[in-house]
Amino acid sequence: MVGENESPPLPETRGSPDPKLGWIVLYKMPSILYNYFMSDISISDARENLSAAVGDSRKKPVRILKHGKPVAVLINPSMYEKFVDSMEELEDIAAFDEAISDKTPGIPWQQVKKDLGIA
Repeated sequence: MVGENESPPLPETRGSPDPKLGWIVLYKMPSILYNYFMSDISISDARENLSAAVGDSRKKPVRILKHGKPVAVLINPSMYEKFVDSMEELEDIAAFDEAISDKTPGIPWQQVKKDLGIA
């Protein structure tokens, strides 16, 4: 079990029954490593030293704690964009997998072109 101020263990993928786990780990690895080196600061210290906390977040994330519990995280904008891109990619992969597993008959391409008036 992971304590409040501890980072989660790195995931194990060898011998995994789910081959998709490797892809998920690939997309999540930057965030796992980023969180592994995260520093903590109390909310009162963050309030008093916001400029320093923002500066620190350029190098590694800064977790803001209130009564010892995480309430916010400061991260640099480029890492935020990477997180958003990774989430969108995972959503696209899930949508693709769902579409591929759908066994209902599709509409033939020639019929689609005819319906759109481009055939």
